[in-house]
Amino acid sequence: MKKVLFNLTDEQNERLERLAKAMGVSKSEALRRTIELYVMFKEAKEEGAEFTREDKDGTRRLVEIIG
Repeated sequence: MKKVLFNLTDEQNERLERLAKAMGVSKSEALRRTIELYVMFKEAKEEGAEFTREDKDGTRRLVEIIG
């Protein structure tokens, strides 16, 4: 496994800490899982898939995958 060093804003670090805690994993593991999820969505988009989210009021919105 490679060790990678990078910078996060305080807000990004807090979000990562909350995410990792909610997932019950380390921050490193949360990042690894997030990367894999992004790759999955990106590949699906390249194959023509679209992703939507439905708000509590029933409004559907298209989710854009960056990159």
